[in-house]
Amino acid sequence: INAEYGHTVNNLFQQKLYDARNFNELAEELRKMPGAPKTWLNPHKSIFGGMYDVNVIMAAVHKQGYQCTWFDVRKDVRSIDLDSLLGIILHTSDYYYLFRSKHWSCIRKVKDKY
Repeated sequence: INAEYGHTVNNLFQQKLYDARNFNELAEELRKMPGAPKTWLNPHKSIFGGMYDVNVIMAAVHKQGYQCTWFDVRKDVRSIDLDSLLGIILHTSDYYYLFRSKHWSCIRKVKDKY
């Protein structure tokens, strides 16, 4: 599921909580935070529409009262306590000829299974 307009976060919570307007508002809030770089383009969303960076996704999850923990390939995957998670949000990239396609996906725990 693409993270366009919040689909990945909606998938995590199994309900429609976010749409394009909500994610645009979150991206704008992040852009206006004290200490954020002053830029003409919003660094938290793609100019091509629909794709948002991890900060917007984490802000959306935090607004629902949940904590996000950043994890990357430099850490040992065995350090993840799967029992304490609601789900996992993944960011992947694929290459199509000269273009790179980025994609956000969610793996949701249902009845203690992923």
